[in-house]
Amino acid sequence: MALSNNRSVKERIFHACTFEFFAIVFTILIGVFLLNKPIESMGVLSVLISVTALLLNIVFNWLFDRFFPFVNGDRPVKIRMLHAIGFEGTLVLFTVPMIAFFLKVSFVEAFMIEIGFLIFFLFYTYIYNWCYDKVRKKLMG
Repeated sequence: MALSNNRSVKERIFHACTFEFFAIVFTILIGVFLLNKPIESMGVLSVLISVTALLLNIVFNWLFDRFFPFVNGDRPVKIRMLHAIGFEGTLVLFTVPMIAFFLKVSFVEAFMIEIGFLIFFLFYTYIYNWCYDKVRKKLMG
């Protein structure tokens, strides 16, 4: 039996919220321990980036599913890579100005920080969505 390609709005919201919850935790930890930035600045920045990413996540994933539907609940590695790169590339346009402002760094420094986050989140996005889809397939299959 084929697993439905359609996800409800409720499921989309759950998917995006759990993704962003862990993203906030990881971003704060990276900022505090690797970048040596104050937890307050990293907390505010992480939440603002998360809200931006959350809204983008819902819209981006909805559009992505329309153009690249699941086949029996699975996606090939190349499509998963395209998903991760496309989402993070779009998000960069919004995050660099936020990073520069809240961490009081230049746009060049903000871009370099974003590149570090981008590398981390490329892997995180891929792994999170792969795990989510595997769990979803087990629960719904």
